[in-house]
Amino acid sequence: MKNEVFIFPKKSVSDYVILTPMLTDPLKNMTVCLRTYTDLRPGQQALFTIGITNPTSRHTFSIFESVSNYFLTYINNSGVHFQRDPDVREWRHICVSWDSTTGLFQLWVNDKKYPRTMLQRGYSIDLKEVIVLGQMQLNKGKEWDSTASFQGEICDVNMWDKVLSTEEVGAAMLYGGNGNIISWESLHYQIKGDVLIQKRFI
Repeated sequence: MKNEVFIFPKKSVSDYVILTPMLTDPLKNMTVCLRTYTDLRPGQQALFTIGITNPTSRHTFSIFESVSNYFLTYINNSGVHFQRDPDVREWRHICVSWDSTTGLFQLWVNDKKYPRTMLQRGYSIDLKEVIVLGQMQLNKGKEWDSTASFQGEICDVNMWDKVLSTEEVGAAMLYGGNGNIISWESLHYQIKGDVLIQKRFI
């Protein structure tokens, strides 16, 4: 997938990408990075989601953004949100890291570090759940939330089982990174619906 992108041409519950992780042990530490380009259609847009099989837990882990200029991340149904710059029609490199031992959660957008906060200390994330790009499940249900379907482009999706340093996040923004759980350069994926793969123009 090097120098390529997934294009989600429309907001539709039928369009998404399933990712297969290279490791499936429960996660106590992690970093997820990806690059996204969208003009933010009405509603919120799901970028990266873990967990759609448990009808009692909507958000095992999810990253999405809203038209009200917020980035939101949930772990086990507890969420944090951050005000984002209204840089519509520009590529955004987004990284989130989380340490279960301390609960410390960190967001970077285009190498800008946001204030740290705490989220779900002591929890672990089950990687045997499905990992999806572009969709998020309905509250207490297995169907996709049509208001959260993504429209735009996603690339450079990487996931590690550790908290990256600020320098490592900067390198991931410049060079794309190579995660040990999900690696964009050797991605294992399944496309559903009308998602396309095209050359990247950044």
